[in-house]
Amino acid sequence: MAAVEARLDALEDPPAERQELGSVGPTPTTPDGRWWIVERLANDPGANEQRNGVAGHIAFGGRTVDGQAGETVWQVEQAAADVLDADLDAAASFLAALGHPVRLAIVREMLRGARTLEDLRAVEASGTTGRLQHHLRELRSAGVVTQIRRNDYALRREHIVPCLVLIAAASSPPA
Repeated sequence: MAAVEARLDALEDPPAERQELGSVGPTPTTPDGRWWIVERLANDPGANEQRNGVAGHIAFGGRTVDGQAGETVWQVEQAAADVLDADLDAAASFLAALGHPVRLAIVREMLRGARTLEDLRAVEASGTTGRLQHHLRELRSAGVVTQIRRNDYALRREHIVPCLVLIAAASSPPA
């Protein structure tokens, strides 16, 4: 019981020194040591404007090139309050489609370019052709994947960078 009380006391006592957000996780800095995205967002007019109990902005983006789709560039910046007010049904549908290990492996394969049904059968644990088509149907109904022609599938271009960001964020636990 004493151990539980000690843990509760530690949780309830404010830390002597607050950790900076930047001290958690990989160091997202430029070679000169600057937090370029965080600095840019902090200097944005209205960055400290509070709405619905939250202030600040988030940003993410990226650039990829593959032999089939060519270059994809994408960036988003949104007020934190807008993210919190977003349609959760759409977010849940997208995240649920990615929430199965086989579907996530299919998306990972398509991040390398469009794939045929036969190509995707090589994805580990994809199962039978019927099972694979079930997973593709789930990804298509969530708008993540598009069917180019019969038995040819690709990630929708507007989802390439967001899928990479989600995979990177989920597979990079805080240090």
